[in-house]
Amino acid sequence: MVGVSAQAEDQEQMNALFEIGRAFSRYDPGRGFEVVEPLIDQFNEMSAAAATLNGFGQQYYEDGELIMQNGNSVANSANQLILTLGTLALANFDRARAGADRIQRQEVRLGVYLAIAQRAISQEGAK
Repeated sequence: MVGVSAQAEDQEQMNALFEIGRAFSRYDPGRGFEVVEPLIDQFNEMSAAAATLNGFGQQYYEDGELIMQNGNSVANSANQLILTLGTLALANFDRARAGADRIQRQEVRLGVYLAIAQRAISQEGAK
């Protein structure tokens, strides 16, 4: 599952890859980023597709903004992405920020920036 595949095959695999990326953050952050970075592109594709599908069976967006709390698959992926890049930022701030910069949805990008800042502040307080 952590091979050369650039994208997850389904939501379950994507969640597992995010978990693996977070686990690698402690032992091999470079590998963690290698696992997570292709998922940023996949998330961008998913969120664009969801904009087209919005209202057809699932509500993804309200007033043009991703609904982060209704349990839709795009929001779940966004929350996992935010958590994962925030965790990886402890190992490599610049690379995590560069990953966040690639996220097309502004509200998700902002969430990553906040997670990175929160991790940095909590890490600084732990010293």
